[in-house]
Amino acid sequence: SGLSVVPRGHVKQWVEEAKKFTDLDIIEIPEGINKDERAKLIAGVKSNQVVIMSHKDAIVSYYPLEGAFLNGALKGMTIDEPQELASRSISGNMSASIRKLMKLPSENRVIATATPARDNLIEAYDLVNWVSHHDKKLGPRKRFQRVYSGYGSGTNAQESTLQQMIFKEIAPYISGDRLTNPNFKVKQDVI
Repeated sequence: SGLSVVPRGHVKQWVEEAKKFTDLDIIEIPEGINKDERAKLIAGVKSNQVVIMSHKDAIVSYYPLEGAFLNGALKGMTIDEPQELASRSISGNMSASIRKLMKLPSENRVIATATPARDNLIEAYDLVNWVSHHDKKLGPRKRFQRVYSGYGSGTNAQESTLQQMIFKEIAPYISGDRLTNPNFKVKQDVI
């Protein structure tokens, strides 16, 4: 059971794809319905179902969703394109919206994105840290920020070294090869 939170305009696509390729019991939270209708649909979720809803609707439905996680109806959460919720500031800090969404008490966590750090490495740290909540190997945010604060402002050699260090540190939490080299592999148990 779980919650999939997707960008605006993608709910129907996710529902269609899920129904096409899986036999999951899907609950679609249509975009644009009112707060009470959303809360009623969420309250009716059973522990063998998957809820698909938009970023915006998930954020404004925090308390009904929290209740569904706490009563065991939902266990996992997938956030598609979380950078769409990121703060537009240059600080790299996540917006209050994504931080609130990430406080939902989900046991299993997946982020689907090819751009975990669009403006600042701290974006990637926050997302990887959320996904790996059981395994705090990335260490404190301040240490990560201090170690990699020079990324993007040095010479090519410095950039290359920092890039290798970053990839080595976050590699166990990322699958695919778009962020690293083509021979990149991930251990199945840490995805």
